[in-house]
Amino acid sequence: FSRNDVRPRVMIARIHHFQLKEKILQLARQQFPLRYNGKAVHFFPDYPAEVMKQRQAFDPVRKRLREAGVRSGFIYPARLRVSSDTMDRVFSSPQDAETFAETLS
Repeated sequence: FSRNDVRPRVMIARIHHFQLKEKILQLARQQFPLRYNGKAVHFFPDYPAEVMKQRQAFDPVRKRLREAGVRSGFIYPARLRVSSDTMDRVFSSPQDAETFAETLS
């Protein structure tokens, strides 16, 4: 990907002190929407490994949706939200999302 790619990037920070982590999340909520160089910045608590595995199961269908120009994102913990100007759908399983993506072709 080029530096001009507009997709968001993930940065992971390990905060060793629980109170400091909670303070950072609290301040981020208070300052919402937080911006850096004109771009929105979001802070989220860490996800368990199981949630990450569930989300990664959606990777092939998300790639297919992106190639078709359809927006997608996640609703915690691992539900895929697919939206366009004309519809808004939520999928709990990668198989259901893949079936839907096939209808777009």
